[in-house]
Amino acid sequence: MLERLAALVGTVAVATGVYAAPTHSKGGALSSCPSLIGLAGFSDAAVKTARTEVLRYGLVSRAEDLADSDLSWQPKVRVEWGGSRQKVILPPSETREFLLQRTPAEPRPHSYSSTVVKRSCGTKILSHTVTLTTAPGTRNHPLPCTECRATYFLVDRYGHPLIYFIN
Repeated sequence: MLERLAALVGTVAVATGVYAAPTHSKGGALSSCPSLIGLAGFSDAAVKTARTEVLRYGLVSRAEDLADSDLSWQPKVRVEWGGSRQKVILPPSETREFLLQRTPAEPRPHSYSSTVVKRSCGTKILSHTVTLTTAPGTRNHPLPCTECRATYFLVDRYGHPLIYFIN
């Protein structure tokens, strides 16, 4: 049922232009980049939706992750799920909580992740990007290791936040 609902939502999203064809990468870690077509600044509601998408990424289903990803990131989602449609359940000790709820539209200039995106996709995509960082643990007691953190890069296309890179 969830798969069919996600497919229907995906069909509507394609018809409304939420998923624009990716653009070519300039090289580097990203093999393709989100299209600039239809990108807007993030409203507070879009950031809230993005936060929900990031927290459930990799935990619910392949269909959910595909629906929450830009077309440029969807090949990576398919590889990560390996064709499986089963849920991935993390033990409670590995639940994700945000360390940073929202960073500026253009991440820190010396951040490794933003350098990767800038090299592959250029500065225009960074100007439409919001990043959210997660870490295992709880909000009050996150694990102290920076290697455990994941930074999600998202764009907002027509009011629909889409993940396009995770580092």
